[in-house]
Amino acid sequence: MKTKFSHYLLMMAFVFTLFSCTSELLQTGQDYHNSSNQNLVRQLRYNEFKNESPNLFENLKLKFAKKSKKTEQAKNFMINDFSVDAEYVYVSEHDDGKKTYTFTLEKGEKSWYLENYVLNEQDRGVFDAYIIRYDSTIVNQKSQIIGNEEVPKHIQVEYLGQIPDNPSAQKAMYCPQVPFQEYIWVPGVCSSSQQHETGDPACLCGTPGHMDCTPADNGFYIIQYTLLPTDCGGGGATPGNGPGTSPVTTGPYNPHGSGGIPNFDTPCGKIAELFLQQGFLDKYNEINVPSVFNLNHEKVYAVKFPSLGSANTEPEYINTDLPNCASEGNQPIVKDPMVYGLIHDHQNHSCNPDDYPPGKFPSHIDIKTFINDLMPHAMANTGSYANAYSLITTSGGNYMLMYSGTNDPGEINANQLKTLKNDYINFLLRAYDNPNYTQKDVEAELLRFIKEKINKPGLEIYRIAANSATKIEYNFSSPNRIKETPCP
Repeated sequence: MKTKFSHYLLMMAFVFTLFSCTSELLQTGQDYHNSSNQNLVRQLRYNEFKNESPNLFENLKLKFAKKSKKTEQAKNFMINDFSVDAEYVYVSEHDDGKKTYTFTLEKGEKSWYLENYVLNEQDRGVFDAYIIRYDSTIVNQKSQIIGNEEVPKHIQVEYLGQIPDNPSAQKAMYCPQVPFQEYIWVPGVCSSSQQHETGDPACLCGTPGHMDCTPADNGFYIIQYTLLPTDCGGGGATPGNGPGTSPVTTGPYNPHGSGGIPNFDTPCGKIAELFLQQGFLDKYNEINVPSVFNLNHEKVYAVKFPSLGSANTEPEYINTDLPNCASEGNQPIVKDPMVYGLIHDHQNHSCNPDDYPPGKFPSHIDIKTFINDLMPHAMANTGSYANAYSLITTSGGNYMLMYSGTNDPGEINANQLKTLKNDYINFLLRAYDNPNYTQKDVEAELLRFIKEKINKPGLEIYRIAANSATKIEYNFSSPNRIKETPCP
C-alpha cells in the first residue's frame, strides 16, 4: 500500500546532481521551495496559448499538426503516434521567466497511465519536449503526498528532443529525481472577456485583485513536482545531446476529468492498477506458464500489506505452495490479517485418478477463501472490500475474483462448504461430460454454479490478460451462456 502523509511536504535540505555523468550541484530542496513560491501557476485556453507563445505555437503547428479543418476545430496537435490536446494548457512560470507547458496526451491505444506532453523551456524560445507518465499511485494521491524518494517509482520520463528541432538531440528514457513537490492551487480559466481572450495572464480568476473574473471552469489543486531528468544508467542520451539543466515543474494534468484514465475504485480499475505493479506482474508471468500448470502441486503467493510504519510502499509476495498432490490444502497464511490477495494456479492433472478432474476456473475453495479471509482483511486495512483479490491462472484461461459491493456478503461456513463441494463437482462434470467440451463450457457451468449455489451479490469474476479484462456472468440467453462485459 502507499505510504501517505496528510500535511504539506516538509522540504529536505540536500543536494542532487542533475546527471550521473556530471558533478554539477543543484539547488537544495529549500531553494526550490523558495523559488516555487514565486512561480506563476495558471491555465490557458487554446487561443491564449497561441497569443502568449506564438513562436512555440507555430513550431508545434507547422511541425506536427495535420493540415485539416478537423484538427483546427479539435485544437489538437498531431505528434508522431499521439495527439496533444491544446484546448487547455497548464503553465508553471519560474521567477526567471522560463515556463513549463503541460498538455494532456491522447493515444489510440489504451493506457493505464495518465500521460502528459510537457514542454520545458531551457533558453528563450528553446524547449525540451517530454512524455511524462503517471501511474495510479500518483493519480490517486489527491492532497496526500508520498515521499520524494518514492515518487520516481511511479513516473516515467521520455525525452523527445527539442523544439525548435535540434538534430543532435537524442530521444531516450530518463529517471526523474524529485527534490521538491508541493500541493498547489491552479486557478480556473476565466469566462470570455476581452482581457481574457487577448491572452493577458493577469486575469487569474479568484486570485487577489481579480475576484471580479467569472470562472468558466473551476480551478483545482494539483501536486506539482520539480523533476530533474537523470541518466538511468546507460539508458540516457549521449552527454550534451539530452535534456537541458532547467528543472521541469509539472504535475499530473487532466482537465477533462476521467480523460480515459480508469476509475481505480472499480474492479476494472483495480485490475488495471495491479498490472501496473511490477511485483504483481512478475508473479503473474511466473505462474502463467505450461511448466507450472504441469506440476503436481499448486504454486501459490499470498499478497500482504506492508507493515505499519515501514518505509516500503509495495506489497509483500509470500510463496506458500501447496504440498505435492494436495488438491484442497489449507493455507494458514490467509488467516494473517495483513493478507488481502492470493495468486495461484490450477493444475492440468490430479495425482489421484479417483479425484474429480481439476477445474480450470475459480473453485468453491477459492471463493470461500476470498469471501471469508481476503475481503475482511482488505476492509480492515483500507476501508474497502474492493482491494481484495484472488487470481487463478490455468491453461484454459486466467481469472480474477473481485467484489464490487459495499455490504458484507456473509461468510461461507463449514456445512455450506460441504454442500458447495458436491455442487461444484456436479457442475464441473456437466462440462466435462460433453466429449467436445471447450473452456467456454467450463466457464458457463461454473458461472451458473456461482450464480445459483453461492449467490453472493457483488461477487464478480473477470477473465483477464496482461492488457485486458472482461467481466463474465452466467446468462442463458447470451452466446455460450456467458454475458461478457469488457473493461474500458
